[in-house]
Amino acid sequence: MSFKEVLFASYSGLRGAVALVLALILTEEEKVPNEVCYLILFHVCGIVFWTLIINGLTAGYLLKYLQLN
Repeated sequence: MSFKEVLFASYSGLRGAVALVLALILTEEEKVPNEVCYLILFHVCGIVFWTLIINGLTAGYLLKYLQLN
């Protein structure tokens, strides 16, 4: 892979899939209060959502800028 392809692949990566799974696993933990679990899950879901929106809307522009289209 060229440097441009690696750059684009890292930009359009998993977008928080691991963090989302860890937050969901945390909700099953009995030692952590439910309020804390749901607050963490809310913030993680928000971050994942916004990275999907921002990276998704700008990926086309990055492809054109890197001349990979």
